[in-house]
Amino acid sequence: MEFIPALKLGVAVLTNADDGNPASYCDYALQLLTPIVAKEMARAAPAFAEDAERYCATIARKRQSDDARDRGSMTS
Repeated sequence: MEFIPALKLGVAVLTNADDGNPASYCDYALQLLTPIVAKEMARAAPAFAEDAERYCATIARKRQSDDARDRGSMTS
């Protein structure tokens, strides 16, 4: 088992015996996966639209009013 914490990447290899050399499979998997994961992590997250915050607040308010309505209907 090997980890690369900076990339949040880990590899575990399970074999029936040590003669299968699991460390070599771990190394090979990390050689294949590290560039792919690093490239994905380097991509910038898309920016929100300038007015996106108002939609987040609307959803939160709607959820609160729905919850309040549901609590009221359960008691009547």
